[in-house]
Amino acid sequence: MMNFQPVFVTIMCMAISLLGMSAASAQSLTTYNQAYQKPTPPQEAPNLKAILSIKSAVQIGSIRLSTPRLRRFYQMVNNETLWVKQGQLTTKAFQIYDLILAAPEDGLTPSKYHKDFLDKNLQKSGLKNVQVELVLTDALIQLVHDLHIGQVDPKKLESEMGTADRSFDYITAALDVALSHNSEKAFAKYRPEHPHYEAMRAALNFYRNLKMHQEWRVIAQTGPVLRVGDYSPEIATIRKRLTVESYLSAKEISPEPAYYDASLETAIKSFQANNGLISDGIIGEATRYYLSLDIDFLIQTLTVNLERLRWLPWKISNKYLWVNIPSFQLFGVDNGETVLQMPVIVGKETRPTPIFKDKIDYIDINPKWNVPVSIVKKDLYQKLITDPSFIETQHFKIYDGWGDNAYEYKYWEIDWAQLTEDQVAQYRFVQMPGEMNALGSVKFMFPNKYNVYLHDTNQRSKFNQDIRMISSGCIRVSAPWVLAKFLLPESDGFINEDWEIPLQSGEETIISLKHPMPIYLSYQTVMINSEARPVFYEDIYGHDIQLLSAIKGRLPTVQQISQN
Repeated sequence: MMNFQPVFVTIMCMAISLLGMSAASAQSLTTYNQAYQKPTPPQEAPNLKAILSIKSAVQIGSIRLSTPRLRRFYQMVNNETLWVKQGQLTTKAFQIYDLILAAPEDGLTPSKYHKDFLDKNLQKSGLKNVQVELVLTDALIQLVHDLHIGQVDPKKLESEMGTADRSFDYITAALDVALSHNSEKAFAKYRPEHPHYEAMRAALNFYRNLKMHQEWRVIAQTGPVLRVGDYSPEIATIRKRLTVESYLSAKEISPEPAYYDASLETAIKSFQANNGLISDGIIGEATRYYLSLDIDFLIQTLTVNLERLRWLPWKISNKYLWVNIPSFQLFGVDNGETVLQMPVIVGKETRPTPIFKDKIDYIDINPKWNVPVSIVKKDLYQKLITDPSFIETQHFKIYDGWGDNAYEYKYWEIDWAQLTEDQVAQYRFVQMPGEMNALGSVKFMFPNKYNVYLHDTNQRSKFNQDIRMISSGCIRVSAPWVLAKFLLPESDGFINEDWEIPLQSGEETIISLKHPMPIYLSYQTVMINSEARPVFYEDIYGHDIQLLSAIKGRLPTVQQISQN
């Protein structure tokens, strides 16, 4: 191809010379000519290097980007751009953008991943610059991080469930998604592997779709109790609500929509069971509460519970115990199958059961109860003032310290009314094994800083209550010897006599587990049942409110009720 530029310059210079123009004027015209040469393609990489050389952060509009993590990401691709090439967006850029738009499907919020900026800059025409490149990369890194281990560090809230598993290399994972031929498939593999995650995610999207495409019906939280045979305009509303939630088939159209018939009773019983209520078919206060819930509340509840599942270890043991505090239940899981389930009692609101994971090391048969100082102050102190004889009738012993040679007092040797709480707490109170012992006949130990454990109880009637927030933090189990059999299997060489003989002897006996059993004390206000339906439970400690506040920066309105 011929280059016409020298010819053009030569002709112009000759013309200038002929017209007697100055040399300075000729130079200006040459400069003008050079300025209108064909532009060279944009050079993103040098600009990228310059921006990434900034020590800590760079501001792009209202967005503040962390340069250290961006620098590490681009070092792995030799500082080459991925989304912007010669001023144009790549196909891959739109794949990543689609992942951001789909974030609500996992309970994540697109605005956290610079959606507003990307909406404007990815859709408008014109050349794209390195700023778009960096914002999209930062969005992907944060999205992968939040999907895998959560948006909130559990240590900053109510849980220590995931503190040992937050070393996930999310920058390398983001690069894996970026370079994958199928970004959506690569992204999906970083979802938690917990068996409930996919089912809970499906439930979230079920309610999101209902919100978009169906009319959500609710009834008043207060109103008359409704039973089979009753007529009420609310019953027609309830029918529509249960139909969109698939408790009633659209084919089951009653000729009398306001009449409470047998088919509606069956649907109500299923609805009650799926919300942790007594399944009696009676639409009372508790059932009304759940039928009054706005769909946004259910979506928010599923969102926070998906977040909690992200806090769990990436790999869960084949055999483990799972205590769900809000549902007052314990589960034993073996190779993915729930083989054990029982009611439990958990801590009261003022003394909540903590949320963490550990391993049960040993079983203590016929245990003594060394009363914690906190319980001495809060419970025993007032009893000692009013009637100290319980020390004898309930088989307590009192010592002047915690050493082996501590002196043992009789309760009448001390004038309790003259002592303060702190002075009483200096004594050690021990309840001896037997029928009066608050720990019952056995406790299951996983030593921890909270001093909580699983144990039997001498107050078995408490398991008949629907709301079982009674203890001082420990978990009381309803079937302790069924649990013992789960922990001491015959495959490990244990037989029933290993605990039956020491139990009958009345002597305290320790049995160490050959294989310590993982245990998870969890707080899930939604669980997935065997029919893959979400089961909603009351937020008994208010943890959902705290977590929603941390995720979204605002507090929802939550009504607390009794499930009587």
